[in-house]
Amino acid sequence: MYILSIHIGHDGAFSIAKDNELLVHCQLDRLNRQKCLSVMGSNFFYYLSSLNIKFDKILITDLNTAGKTTRDSSIFWTNFLKRFHIIKKETEFIFYIDKETRHHHLFHAYCSKATLGNNKNYIVIDGAGVFCEETNNAESESLYDNTFKRIKVSSDGLGHAYTNVTSNLLQQPYVFAFPQCGKTMALSQYGNKKVSINNIMKDRLTTLKNDKSSQNILYSFQKQFEKKIIEKMPLENVNYTGGCAQNILANSNFLNYNNFKIDPICTDSGVSIGLLNFYLKGKLKKINNVYLGPKPNYDYLHLFKEYTILDSDEEKVSHILKDNPVALFQGKSEQGQRGLGNRSLLINHDNKNSVEKINAIKKREWYRPFSPSVLEEEASNYFYIDKNFNSPYMLYVFKIKTSLPNVSAVDGSSRIQTVNKKQNKNYYNLLKASGSILLNTSLNFSGHVIVENLIDLKYMMDNSPLKYAWLPDIKKLIKKK
Repeated sequence: MYILSIHIGHDGAFSIAKDNELLVHCQLDRLNRQKCLSVMGSNFFYYLSSLNIKFDKILITDLNTAGKTTRDSSIFWTNFLKRFHIIKKETEFIFYIDKETRHHHLFHAYCSKATLGNNKNYIVIDGAGVFCEETNNAESESLYDNTFKRIKVSSDGLGHAYTNVTSNLLQQPYVFAFPQCGKTMALSQYGNKKVSINNIMKDRLTTLKNDKSSQNILYSFQKQFEKKIIEKMPLENVNYTGGCAQNILANSNFLNYNNFKIDPICTDSGVSIGLLNFYLKGKLKKINNVYLGPKPNYDYLHLFKEYTILDSDEEKVSHILKDNPVALFQGKSEQGQRGLGNRSLLINHDNKNSVEKINAIKKREWYRPFSPSVLEEEASNYFYIDKNFNSPYMLYVFKIKTSLPNVSAVDGSSRIQTVNKKQNKNYYNLLKASGSILLNTSLNFSGHVIVENLIDLKYMMDNSPLKYAWLPDIKKLIKKK
């Protein structure tokens, strides 16, 4: 039985399973190229058609906090999926789009079961889910037991408040601010003094380097946010998910909690996995990594006819990385907000001009630090991290042991990715050839969607100083002439 699960709220995504095994999971914006939006562009339907699968079940949910039923959308789905020969006459459509079936937080919890495995507690903290009768408001913090019975719910709006502050800081509407909350968190690290935040929405916040007042306000707000998250969190045996689990500073308070795990697909891009697992009554096979997107089609390599294409390996690429940024493009794309070695932009961390060279491409704000990838077995040589702990998804920060100015924040912390050979063989070998640690950032322009395919890669190379891209699947290096 083939199942297609789709979430069409913000950060929408689709998941494909055969029986109880996930085959593909991909954010919709990776195909429509409109960050965080669930626009159903032709690329989505072309991709589904290319799989030559006739789906038996189509599961669809959305995020409509008004609670209105929109079953007319079934006509849209039926027409389009028929047009692209994706469904059969007997294909069943199951909609989770009204207040009785749109279990937003529950789907988050079921996603964490798929990515992390079973646990005693499942906690979801985000901006807002759907209307909750217990609080007479939108759910924003939910705690479930190991049977997925909700045992606590509140509408404190922790994620909503964070987005509002980000909106004030960046002077952008809420809808554009919520994907940029990481900027608020990054700037908060420049503060060093707790101050009153009673008027935080009236204060004129700025990102200016010399605006210590704004930095201290954000520092105080971040500390209050962390305190509230800690108050919500069970003391042990937790799967933590929802958009607030992206806040790595808050997450790092739980490093010493027993059996505490964070869903690597914690934003709404994981809801389609959760819906799928919910439908399968929790029987979806555990997902072992986030390299879940479509496989690249290397037939499109001909697009780079104006470039030089060379044979290459990790040793040759490691020499280029000493002085130049290199795009690493391989395998199924990683899903989530981080580049984790399949769609990454890399350079040697100790090159004195590495940040300047990366920022000529990325154009990241002055206060946002870059992060490293490091061999799992070498991480404790550079960072205060337990030798038995790994951080494959960049969900925590660790204090540095030695000077690493290009891959650490102003407070001496670093959001690291540990890499082992089983997790990502090609990236592991490149790190080993490069001295065990590299600056790693996602392969995209600031504010753009991560590169998905070779067409996206060419656009990025055509429109930036990026000169090199390594494709280890086919052992090729793309080089600008």
